[in-house]
Amino acid sequence: MKVFKAAILLLLTGITVFSVYKIAVTELNYSREKEKNRVTADKFTTPEEGEDDCPIKVDFSGLSKQNPDIAGWLYCENTEINYPVVKAADNSYYLRKSFDGSYSIGGTIFADYRVSEDLSDPHIIIYGHNMHNKSMFSMLTEYSKGDFYREHPFIWLITPEKSYRLRVVSGFTVSPDSDIYRLRGHDELKSFSGDCVRRSDFISEKTSGEIIKVVTLSTCAAGNRGKRYVVTACAEK
Repeated sequence: MKVFKAAILLLLTGITVFSVYKIAVTELNYSREKEKNRVTADKFTTPEEGEDDCPIKVDFSGLSKQNPDIAGWLYCENTEINYPVVKAADNSYYLRKSFDGSYSIGGTIFADYRVSEDLSDPHIIIYGHNMHNKSMFSMLTEYSKGDFYREHPFIWLITPEKSYRLRVVSGFTVSPDSDIYRLRGHDELKSFSGDCVRRSDFISEKTSGEIIKVVTLSTCAAGNRGKRYVVTACAEK
């Protein structure tokens, strides 16, 4: 009996040690990926002066040499969102692949495969993981709180051809098969934006000009992996 109890204790100890080891390794990998993303941002972006200008300049020439799938850059001041945006032939390729092509649990921010290569469509969808270390698109779920919206009302989508200053207008939870993921044309942007505003967790400022583009940002909902949290933002003429 003593031998049996000792064996059970040894087994439980081994399981505990292995679990702690796995957690430690996972946390280390998260930290390394976060630092890797920061290095990429530091290498390929520089601050820009001017109140009405895009706050950063992006070296798309250098980015394209590292990865020809580069389509744009997403930036939200004073948040973790400062990432390249890629586009592949499907919506699974970059789920676990970093910008340089290596394996990554956090993947890369990527545009829906249905949109154009230059992200010039009137409505585009961009996806990112909700990482527990606050990287990638985890901050999107913070828009469920009104204070966060008031502090971060704008997001920038930068492409080699054009920079879009996007006014955040809504944030809410949806199912993966929601109609929110249907791409809209120019003639639908106003009504689509209005529908999103009515569903929003917060009250946004009204758009003041003609809406020329709507960007939907999508991630897993906090605490419910079966749901998605989406933030919609508009570029105005």
